[in-house]
Amino acid sequence: MYSIIWRMIPSTVFLHGQKQLCLDMQRIPANTSTQTMSLNKQRPMIRFWNAAQLEMMQTGKMQGYMRMYWGKKILEWTKSPQEAFQIALYLNNKYELDGRDPNGFTGVAWCFGKHDRAWKERPIFGKVRYMNDTGLTRKFDMKTYVEKF
Repeated sequence: MYSIIWRMIPSTVFLHGQKQLCLDMQRIPANTSTQTMSLNKQRPMIRFWNAAQLEMMQTGKMQGYMRMYWGKKILEWTKSPQEAFQIALYLNNKYELDGRDPNGFTGVAWCFGKHDRAWKERPIFGKVRYMNDTGLTRKFDMKTYVEKF
């Protein structure tokens, strides 16, 4: 039953317009760091994000857990949550098979806290779920994933 409901959310949002899925940007503070980068390319020294980006560019897909990490890094590297969302949506639409699709849009929005509970507040991320490299290596076989891409 729950899977049917979750599968209906993206289509319902698109049926009634994307404004229904506006991100709750009040949960995410503006980023005051100066780490803004061009994200259409690989980033040196960020091997997990690079692997996720390459998977997306080479196969048109990205493993779901990696998509969450990928989107959260974009949030970390940009000046505002709005800019991060636009960049993530642009890259998703350009490279993913589900680009320009209700499910792809919702997948990107999920990276920014849509349909997720509030978490402990922290700089840059606000109350959006935080992900880091340590968590990836604990829950995912990153060595194999990086070697593959």
